[in-house]
Amino acid sequence: MGADVSRRHEMNLATISVSASILVKSDPAILHLFESPILMKCRSTGGSNMESGPSITDWMQALSGIVSAAGVVGGILVAWCQLNSWRNQSLVQRRSELAENILSAAKEIDDVMRNVRSLFGSGVPEDKRADKYFILNEKLRRLNDNSAAFQFLRKSQVKAKFIIQDTAVDAAIEQLFQARVDFLEAIDSVATYRDNPPQSDESKKLLNESERDMYGTYSDRDRINRSIQDALIKLEVRLGPTVRLNDRN
Repeated sequence: MGADVSRRHEMNLATISVSASILVKSDPAILHLFESPILMKCRSTGGSNMESGPSITDWMQALSGIVSAAGVVGGILVAWCQLNSWRNQSLVQRRSELAENILSAAKEIDDVMRNVRSLFGSGVPEDKRADKYFILNEKLRRLNDNSAAFQFLRKSQVKAKFIIQDTAVDAAIEQLFQARVDFLEAIDSVATYRDNPPQSDESKKLLNESERDMYGTYSDRDRINRSIQDALIKLEVRLGPTVRLNDRN
């Protein structure tokens, strides 16, 4: 019976030694624990001589090693939690700033399209009366002067695909860019009819629709403005809570 107990004791000490050799790679303080006098004596005696066992001093040193190792592990856990907390806060901050930038850029594009399509400022100077493309070119010039707003929104859209990761936001942004495409197509269509005036009723209808898209009536029949306002609402619904969440923090 005593021999069995001794063998089990030696096997337990061997297991502890293997564990120590693994843990030492991550923390020297843990190695100190496994090399404490109490364990060294147990290994040297093999647990067979109880009278020559560890003293109170040995037990105190071993306990000190345990406390030291626990402190190191606790410090690592606290640092890990703090790092995760910082990462989460940083991500929330980035998402909020990006959401705010997208909403601001979308509203700016709404203002740009209103200015470009407005009937005001579409008068033709006296010396340009003979230029049947003057108004068309003027609108294109205004749109080009405000191209930075579209460029900023496109860059924000690319970031949003990785940071916000919301397909509804991406679709709403594309809706704003499509409004610009529809406007340019209307300009092209009107220019075509300036060269070749419509003859059929269908051609006249298409010209009226193109002029409505180009000038902007802002009525229920104004499809470009409807599309822009719909995109703004979608963005506010999807991104508004993200901005407000960061404000509360």
